[in-house]
Amino acid sequence: MRPPRRRLLATLTAGLTALALLAGCGIASDDSARDIPENALPEALQNETTTTTVSDDPERTSVEKLFLVQTSSDGSTEVLAEVFVEIETPEGPSGLPAALVRALADARPTELGFPSLTNSVPPGLEVVRADLGTDGVLELDVSELDSVEGAGQRLAVAQIVFTLTELDGVNAVRFFEDGQPVAVPIENGTAPAGTAVRRSDDPSLLAALRDSTTR
Repeated sequence: MRPPRRRLLATLTAGLTALALLAGCGIASDDSARDIPENALPEALQNETTTTTVSDDPERTSVEKLFLVQTSSDGSTEVLAEVFVEIETPEGPSGLPAALVRALADARPTELGFPSLTNSVPPGLEVVRADLGTDGVLELDVSELDSVEGAGQRLAVAQIVFTLTELDGVNAVRFFEDGQPVAVPIENGTAPAGTAVRRSDDPSLLAALRDSTTR
C-alpha cells in the first residue's frame, strides 16, 4: 500500500534539508592558509609549545699554531718548532691573541705529545691586555715575563712574537707590564721599552724556521 501523499512530501522535504545542511558543512577552499584560533584547538593541543635550544656559551674552538723550543742533540743550538693545538677563543678583537698567549703559558710539550720540545714561556704568565693597532703592532700587557731570565726570557719573547705574528694583520709585538712599556731581550741585545719587536729581531731563529719549512 502506498504511503499517504502528505507523508511522502514531508519525507522528501526532510531529505532535501539534510542534503543542504551537509553541503553547508563542507570544507571551504581558500586561496591561502588561515590562522586557527587557539580556543578552537583541542584542549590537549592548546598547551603544546615548540622550543629551540640555543647555546649561550660565547666561546668557540679553533686549531692554532704555537711555537715551542727545540734543542739540538748536542745542546748547542735552540730553534723554534711549530705545533698545532685546539684552543678556546673568546669573541672580541683581542680574544684570539690573548688566548694564544695563555695557551703558550699553559703548554706542556710532553702532554701535547712532543717530549723532545721545551717551553720557555713561564707557566704563571697572565695576559692583562692585548690590543692590535691599525699599524699592525699588537700591544701586549703581561705579567711574570721577568720570572725567566737570560736566554730563557729571550726564547719566551721569541715564542710569543712568532706565535702572534702568525695571525693576520699582526706584524710585531710591543710588550708592556703593569701598563708600562718594557724592554725585552732579542737576539742581538735588548729592544728598548716601547719598541715593536718583529720576527726579524731574531734572525737565526727566523732562518732556521724558514729552512725547516722548505725541506
